[in-house]
Amino acid sequence: MPFAKGVSAKLKVFDAEGNETSIDYYRLIKIEKRLGVQKFFGMEYEGSVFLEKEGIMATKKLLE
Repeated sequence: MPFAKGVSAKLKVFDAEGNETSIDYYRLIKIEKRLGVQKFFGMEYEGSVFLEKEGIMATKKLLE
């Protein structure tokens, strides 16, 4: 992680509160902030509940 220039966030399923159900992104972001490597996030949505744009916006909201 100390050499990472960016991180890719690939989400598929959100719960009712907007959290991704298979990966603890809050924990991952906390680790990145602690290491000081959070620079860029690539965002992808691969789920079937939202349209692609809606899924990416939900991903962005979660990461913010």
